[in-house]
Amino acid sequence: MLYFTPIFLQSVQTFWVRTNKKTGKMNRIFEKKKEEPKKEAYTGPSLTETAGKMDERVTEIDAKIAKCDEEIKKHMSQKNSVGGKQRALQALKRKKMLEQQRNQLMGTQFNLEAMAFQQENLETTVQTVGAMKAGTEAMREQMGAIDIDALAEAQDDMADLMMDMEEINEMMSRNYTLEGMDEGALDEEFAALEEEMKMEQFDQMMTGGQAVPSYLPANAVPTPSAPAAAKEAEITQ
Repeated sequence: MLYFTPIFLQSVQTFWVRTNKKTGKMNRIFEKKKEEPKKEAYTGPSLTETAGKMDERVTEIDAKIAKCDEEIKKHMSQKNSVGGKQRALQALKRKKMLEQQRNQLMGTQFNLEAMAFQQENLETTVQTVGAMKAGTEAMREQMGAIDIDALAEAQDDMADLMMDMEEINEMMSRNYTLEGMDEGALDEEFAALEEEMKMEQFDQMMTGGQAVPSYLPANAVPTPSAPAAAKEAEITQ
């Protein structure tokens, strides 16, 4: 009879567990994935179209309910006749059934219209996001065509050109004939000339003559007016 020690049995058990783990892992790696069945695209009416059909169905049920009302009134007027009351009760039951069906259809129609509204909002959101992405890409391309450093350099060059133009204009408008003259001395000389003119005018008024101002040439003798010349001729005679 063979006798296996506990250590040997534990080693065999450990080897067996490890082998099974490796084998399972290899099977999972090489196992072919199950192909999921392709879902067929829905080609039926849209939410809006379905809601429209339900609205038509509700209109038809309303017409049937109105017909039931007419039948109830008719049979109620004949309740004393045989079967009149029974027919009125049947028409009333049919009316209640139609009203229940109409309420269910109206609830479903409301849900469909709400879903259609949400779908339209999602479509609008998708279009908006697409337009924003396209606009962002276009702006990125346009910004890529603009060199910020070149633009800053152009601004600096323009500022330098403006400074050069101001300097050129200042140089062109400079008056070299008055350069080095004292403005104070010119003001004093002008005031002296004004004082001299006043003195000469005063002397002329006192003597009645026509003296030549000192600031005019000596040969610039003023021509006497006609009345003054006639008066002078009478005096000489």
